[in-house]
Amino acid sequence: MNPVPHICFLGCGQMAERHSRLLRKLYPSMHISFASRELDRAEKYRLKLKGFKAYGSYKDALSDPSVDIVFIVTPHALHSELGIAAAQEGKHIIVEKPVTRTEKELDELLAAVKKKKVRFTVAENYLYKPA
Repeated sequence: MNPVPHICFLGCGQMAERHSRLLRKLYPSMHISFASRELDRAEKYRLKLKGFKAYGSYKDALSDPSVDIVFIVTPHALHSELGIAAAQEGKHIIVEKPVTRTEKELDELLAAVKKKKVRFTVAENYLYKPA
């Protein structure tokens, strides 16, 4: 991992903005980048949120050796596919809930994570939720 971690948000929506603002407060020197299917959108987020880089595709972000961690905040239909691709590139992974749509997708994602020995966690905001 780089001396200053480089995290890239895959997806530029409300959750990317929320999480990146918090990360910036907690870790001012962290490199925070944004990837979208549209470079203009990623660049808009990079400028607005004082980001490090912008990528016009998820593949470009995943193939960048400077990216250490990806935070998947796309619609959940893409979580498994992007998580598997990230693991194959040796990236550590944070994924917004729900992790996947099906148990099969989850099993495939976890298999890729174990095979490449990357760290994986789910962004869950409740340990215990009161009834």
